[in-house]
Amino acid sequence: GLELADSMGSPEARPLVAAAEHGLGRVDYFRGRRAEERRRAAERLGRIEEAAAARAERDRSFAAATAHYEIAVTIRDRESAVPRSDYAMSVQHLAWTRFSRLADAEADADSSAVAGILRDMEQAREIAESATPSDPELIAANWNIVAAIRQEIGDADGAIEAARRAAAMVERDNISAWAGRAQASLGTRLLRAGRPGEAVEPLRRGVAICRAIYGDDSRITRRYWNRLIQAEVEDGRYEEVLATLVDLVDLDLEVEERRGVVLARIDALAGLGRRDTALAVATDLQATVGDETIDRELSIRRHLLGVEEAAAPDDGERAAILARWRWTNDDAAD
Repeated sequence: GLELADSMGSPEARPLVAAAEHGLGRVDYFRGRRAEERRRAAERLGRIEEAAAARAERDRSFAAATAHYEIAVTIRDRESAVPRSDYAMSVQHLAWTRFSRLADAEADADSSAVAGILRDMEQAREIAESATPSDPELIAANWNIVAAIRQEIGDADGAIEAARRAAAMVERDNISAWAGRAQASLGTRLLRAGRPGEAVEPLRRGVAICRAIYGDDSRITRRYWNRLIQAEVEDGRYEEVLATLVDLVDLDLEVEERRGVVLARIDALAGLGRRDTALAVATDLQATVGDETIDRELSIRRHLLGVEEAAAPDDGERAAILARWRWTNDDAAD
């Protein structure tokens, strides 16, 4: 609060302190995100203790990030020497961290808390828009965060509209990091709204820009690459999936990323009617997984490809995979 801001040294030092606190907030936020990724992977593999440890690390990191951002916001709100765009940036980073803590909690996010976070995002955007000069990348980032929040609370149309606004902010810029991420974010929202055909092109543009900016080994590039592959699979563009996968063959992918790539290859091969090759790829993946009963997605694919001893899908899982492959029930029974 005010007492904290007043304790942060001389007026000349406070903007530097705020910048340092904001930077520490970013470090702890990304630590929390990585911990959450590890938690999900461990949970999927049935590693309960590992998942619990990752969950605890996530919670600690997000709490620390929140504390750092709160200090940055407090100082930047009071200090006239701090650009208003910097204040807006800290406000929206704090809002997103608070939402991340809500979204990753086991209970449903409180609607009043989410509404407050969205108001904070609107306030930050208004400040950024009124700053001289205005920062289109900061405003695009704001819209992308709003898109992610609306996606999480089930407002698919609101998520797509916010993502379109972000992309529009940087649509004439084909070389900046934010141009790539804005395009990829729009594609992601369309994909998650069940509109993969519309998602492919913005995802392709986003991947192309991110490859140029971050390089092929970047986690950001690979994340959007995987979403592009997913969109191509869901839209039945199987030959395009295999073509896209060629660029990923020589990359040093993490375990989860490589698993996703292989599952996509299985889907594309099955969709093209190349059942034997799809089964061979699935068998190779199963050999690396070990106990396939803990990998449900792999198991149901192997079962539908003719491996009777693999765990059978339930009706919903069966329908979802057959739809991805454009197969009928008779196709799976052959």
